[in-house]
Amino acid sequence: MRFTPGFQLDGEDTESIINRFNESIFQANRDLPLKAVLERLKEAQAQTRATLALLTESDLNEPGRFAWRGGEPLWPNQRGNTFGHYQ
Repeated sequence: MRFTPGFQLDGEDTESIINRFNESIFQANRDLPLKAVLERLKEAQAQTRATLALLTESDLNEPGRFAWRGGEPLWPNQRGNTFGHYQ
């Protein structure tokens, strides 16, 4: 499944994109009961682990492996969107 944010990403700096993304997620989920939020979190974590398990060491570490990373390896992106997000 590919995420479609519902707003245009072109022409914005990374921080603005992240802030708008986070706000859209917050607004979409703000009225959910805590139990439902925690269930969604658990599901998202399981999906993330399953997806990361499909990646090879080369996928994570090889600079330029994914063109959209602009020559950078994938692992910093995954760090920032997984365990690094909670530190």
